[in-house]
Amino acid sequence: MLRSVSLALFVTHCVASAQADVSPLGSQGAPPQNVIVLELFTSQGCSACPKANAELLALSRRPDVIALSYSVDYWDYLGWKDTMARPEFSARQRAYLDQFGLSGPYTPQLVLNGRDECAASRRADLVRAMDRAKGTPAAKRLVVKPLAPTTTSVSTNNATGPSTPALRYTATLPEGSKDSKVWLAAFEPGEVTLTPRSGLNRNKTMVVANPVMQLRPLTAERSTVSFTCPQTACAVMVQDAEGRVLAAGVTPIQVAAS
Repeated sequence: MLRSVSLALFVTHCVASAQADVSPLGSQGAPPQNVIVLELFTSQGCSACPKANAELLALSRRPDVIALSYSVDYWDYLGWKDTMARPEFSARQRAYLDQFGLSGPYTPQLVLNGRDECAASRRADLVRAMDRAKGTPAAKRLVVKPLAPTTTSVSTNNATGPSTPALRYTATLPEGSKDSKVWLAAFEPGEVTLTPRSGLNRNKTMVVANPVMQLRPLTAERSTVSFTCPQTACAVMVQDAEGRVLAAGVTPIQVAAS
């Protein structure tokens, strides 16, 4: 069953590596020119989600993958409010419904480059979807460059880190994206580990990969966007009117001083 009741849990945060080039996200070197953006819509109250979360974590290690986890809020009425859920995450998932011919949202759903979707807890479906992604138009990798730091501190695990100033970044949009929409997803790179104390996932370890904490649109000026990253890392996604991802990039990982 893909949908489930929510549960109480104890949350511990697994801190990302102190070196930016350890993670494929924002890593240095010569990354692939094309990327696959994987958006997982998950929930702390979903019995099928731990398996899907683990699948996304494994895929997130690929250098050609930008993996993001969105916690949805539409299971909150069952008794537990997902600690990372935001209404805008659920709204983003619902925006894909017409494109995929779905009557309603479900978890765990994986959206690939805004062009395809599958139930991420079903490995056979996931493998087929990843294979299909190879035959669809590729999303170009955006080069996201840092500008001068601001006085705003970076937020880590929903807490403000006093030591690391937030950086401003810029990215040049690809040709043909004049009428596209640009999204900024601020996330925590790496893993957040959840240990439920009750409910269907009681005593199970849930690992959420690259959980998104904030999502908002960006305004492009002369084919360029600039922004401040409020989390340890941010992803920029350029999508056409149908929701298909044309290009995407990730900021280098910021690490707060201890």
